[in-house]
Formats: sequence, structure tokens, C-alpha cells
Amino acid sequence: MSTSVIDSLLYKDQFGTPEMRKIFSDRTMVQNWLDVEASLAKVQSELDIIPVEAAKEIEKNADVDLINFEELKSEIDKTNHPFVPVITLLKKLCHDDYGEYIHWGATTQDIMDSGLILQIKSAHETILKNAHELHDLINTLAIKYKDVSVIGRTNGQHALPITLGFKFAVWSHELERSISRLVECEDRLFTGQFSGAVGTLASLENDGLTIQRLLMEELKLNVPKITWHSSRDSLVEFASILAILAGSIGSIANELYNLNKTETDEFYLRQTEDEIGSSTMPHKKNPFNLMHVISLSRIIKANIHEAYLTLESESERDARVLSIEQDYISRICCMTDASIVKLHSTLEKFETIKKNIDKNLHLLGDLISSEKFMLKLAEKVGRQTAHNIVHEASMKSREENNSLKEQLMLYKEVNIHFNLNQLEDLLNPQNYIGLSQWFVEND
Repeated sequence: MSTSVIDSLLYKDQFGTPEMRKIFSDRTMVQNWLDVEASLAKVQSELDIIPVEAAKEIEKNADVDLINFEELKSEIDKTNHPFVPVITLLKKLCHDDYGEYIHWGATTQDIMDSGLILQIKSAHETILKNAHELHDLINTLAIKYKDVSVIGRTNGQHALPITLGFKFAVWSHELERSISRLVECEDRLFTGQFSGAVGTLASLENDGLTIQRLLMEELKLNVPKITWHSSRDSLVEFASILAILAGSIGSIANELYNLNKTETDEFYLRQTEDEIGSSTMPHKKNPFNLMHVISLSRIIKANIHEAYLTLESESERDARVLSIEQDYISRICCMTDASIVKLHSTLEKFETIKKNIDKNLHLLGDLISSEKFMLKLAEKVGRQTAHNIVHEASMKSREENNSLKEQLMLYKEVNIHFNLNQLEDLLNPQNYIGLSQWFVEND
């Protein structure tokens, strides 16, 4: 049994994706650290701070494939330091004492933070791409179903008719806002770190800012305006955006889960012959993908608390914060990406069940159009009076199990202004979907 579902041989693809696991693998993490060290050596050689030959030797050996991970782990365990063993192994790979120039003027967190941002930048790119693809699919479904009338529900009750396309359009805009948040945070998030021991660049004297600028250009990261060793707000902002995004995805999945219940049954998901709904009830088609997406959303939202703990950092650096980040960042990224991919693959199999949609739409008969008639009656007798009449008639209709129009015709305030044909037209739910189609077409 694995200690984490993300790394479980059996369940890892339920809680993550191969691409995201690769981004947050040990090999990628170490390679990013090596890339930062190699880039640092390169810019320092260009400024004649270290020999050019040393920079070339460091760059040549800054390759994760040359690192013995068993030895690296052993050194980390022995030294109880998360990064110095990487420097030690890289130094051993370099000839002619050129390894002595590795990590010149830097501190551990400079390298680890910049390496982390490189990982996050890759994760951000993947999540954003997948979010765009999900958004496009939901837009396609909104257009496909823009004319399909369904019952709208509020507070768990049948409310008024909408279109299925309108429901998808609402989801589309919610995802669009999260996509905008992901884009808007890029400038703050994609900022590297190179500040020295306490953030003042004291070890490099007058060359510090120049090295910092050239290093960030080399890494394609933004130059920090000041150290962020103890300021983790940009990482927390990113995590918060992912939690919002995952929350939206979970909400969509939960709504579809409810609409898929036997009592509602407004759509089905195409399944392959190999898919099994239940181990004991052959008739069942359990929506496992939707269930997984909802679970992922709940886990992500529950774990966002870890991110907020890192905002409380002591003095100029605090390794306790870094340990928390090692736990939550990769997990939230992996699970958010999995939720996006899973919902996308689920919606690709989405098909409506028209007879059940129509059955649910007419479940309350003409009661569902009570608001429309109330407003028409209000033009004749006033809004509050009209509400009282229609409310009383609606309650009697439900109690006596007959139509609203039959009850309404018993009121003189109604039958002096409307005939039965007019009532039937006003109480037809197909004629009261508001601007559902317009909102889809103008999305």
C-alpha cells in the first residue's frame, strides 16, 4: 500500500496525471536546482566573477542523469540538509576544482525557491491549458443545448424553466473567471529568488543586482523587487486560485451527480463495455468519474489551510514554512489538474435523456409558471393582490392535486380578465425561459 494516493501504483491516475507527477517528481526538482546553479555560474562567468571554464564545467555536469539518487538520499539523511548534498555531488562531477565555484554568493533558499517557481510555472502552464480545453467543451455544450428547456431549481425545489445551455453557460463564465485569475497572477508568481543569506545580497557587494537580473533573464523569470524569503503570499495566492478553480469544478460535478440520480435521471454518460457500475448490482451505472472529481475538490479545499499557515513566517527566513510547501503545493497542483482532466473526459460522454427532462419539467404541471401569470394578473389588480391570489390557488392546486388554471378560474379577479385559453398559454413552461438562449448566444 502506498503512503499517498498520488503515488499509488493502482490509484495514482484517479488523483493526478502523468504530466503533473513528472513536473513534481524528484528528478525534475533536482534538475531545476541544477539549472539554477548552472545559470548562476554562467552569468557570474560573464561578469568575470568566476572563471569561464568553471561555468562551462558546472553547466556540463548539471544534469540529473549524472546524479546518483541513492547517494543523494543518503547524504540528505546524513547531513539533515535538503540541498547541500546536491552541491556536494555536483562538485564531485566537476574536474580541476571547478566545482569550488558552485553556489557562489547564493543561499540554499535562493536555489530551492527559484527551482520551485520553475516547477510551478510548468504546472501553471499545464493547468491553464487543460482549463481552457474544459472551458471550450462547456461552451460547446452550452450552444448544443441552448434550446433544450429544463427545470431550474432553487433551494432544492422546482423553480422556473431554464435551458440546459443556460446552465452550461453559467459554468462557462465561472471557469472563465478562474482562468483570468490564473493569468492575472503570473507576473507576481513567476518571480525568481536570488537574495543571499538574509536577502540583502551582501555576499556579492556591488555585483548583486546585476547577477540577480541576468540570472532571472537566463531562467525566464521576473526579477524580485526585494527578497521574498519570508513572504510566501504569491504562492498562497496561486494555491487559493487553484482551490477556487477546483471548487468550481467540484460544484459542476456535484450538480451533474444530482441530475444523474435515478429520481432525476436527466442525462447519462456513455460507458465502454469494460466499465462496471457495481460489483453486486449489474444494473447500476455508477458515475465514478463525477464522484472522484467531487472528492478531489473537497480534498483540495480542505488542504488549502496548509497554504495559509505559510503566511506566518518568522524573521528573514523560516525553514518550517518550506517544509509545509513541500507537502501542499505538489498535491494541490496534481489534484487540481486531475479534476480538470476527469471532468473534461466525463463531459465528452454526456448525453441527455429527453423524456426525463420533459417529465421533470412538467412534474408540477402548470404550477411552474405561477410567476408569469402572477405578473400578468398584477397588471390588472396590483402586485401584492396578484401574489396572494396565485399563492392561494397554487397551494390549493397542490393539496387537491389539480391544475393551477382550474383553481385560478375560481377567482373572479382572474376570470374577468382571462379566459381558459389565455391561461393555458400563460402557464406553458416552454414560454417562460426568459433570456436563457440570449445569454448563451452572447456568451
